Amino acid sequence: MRILVSGTHGFLAPPLISRLVSEGHQVDGLDKKLEYLGPKPVYEKFYRVDLSKLHEYPFILGDFKEYDLVYHLAANTNLTDTCYPHYRDNVQGTWNLLKYTDCPIVFTSSAAVYGEGRRLRELSCMKPDSPYGFTKATAERMVEVSGRDYTIFRPGTIVGEYGRTFPNTMIQCAIDNQGLELYNMGCNLRSIIDVRDVVEALVRRPLGTYNLGSREETRMLDLAKLVHQVGLECGLDFRYCPVERTTPGLAKQVTLYSGKLRRTGWKCKVSLVDTIRRMFEHHIGEKNED
Repeated sequence: MRILVSGTHGFLAPPLISRLVSEGHQVDGLDKKLEYLGPKPVYEKFYRVDLSKLHEYPFILGDFKEYDLVYHLAANTNLTDTCYPHYRDNVQGTWNLLKYTDCPIVFTSSAAVYGEGRRLRELSCMKPDSPYGFTKATAERMVEVSGRDYTIFRPGTIVGEYGRTFPNTMIQCAIDNQGLELYNMGCNLRSIIDVRDVVEALVRRPLGTYNLGSREETRMLDLAKLVHQVGLECGLDFRYCPVERTTPGLAKQVTLYSGKLRRTGWKCKVSLVDTIRRMFEHHIGEKNED
């Protein structure tokens, strides 16, 4: 198949593209940035395009009708941004991609569409409490009514070597010998999932909407203890301090029930401790290269 992947210079796209290419697909990439969060993706053709202004690139729009499948990974995930940047990138960008392609689409949404809650299911009430969550929910609705086959994934906290989530921050603090405060006494709950398990779900792409998380709920305090334990194995001492204060807009509980996806044959294979060990190895290697 000929496949287009948006957001190719982000965290999730490189391992997905490598997997697709290894299966014999022709993969082209699209991103408005040139710098990479991870290794350079192995796409055949690259479009440096801002999806929110796709109509300004008429010379490439004919190509977009020739794809057999689109993976839409591009998004504004900056929680400190105001409403407009999220609308521009997450809503207008998705609308334009739907407008100028005709093929099935795999869309990565977010657990943020729910707002807050524990063991949330796909039919749980969506109460987004941030511009990011609201615009992701809006983009989902556009995909659903687009008239094409679609798969929507709502992942929890995706972790891996090139991510920018809280586990990466913890590990970097351990390497830099810096302490870290855990808001809400470290009681915040998340569904944490390894990027490799996410890629496995993406290539399966069963039709419909699915939560994407591990079976376990992870407290940030327990995560910090795990990072401390693995850090000691690497000769590093991660120091953390639970504090009572919290940050406005930071949900205390966002965990997912992913039984619907598991019934399709998918399951999490990478344990959290294996993920943390791999991340430590990567970040220590990067520091030694510097």
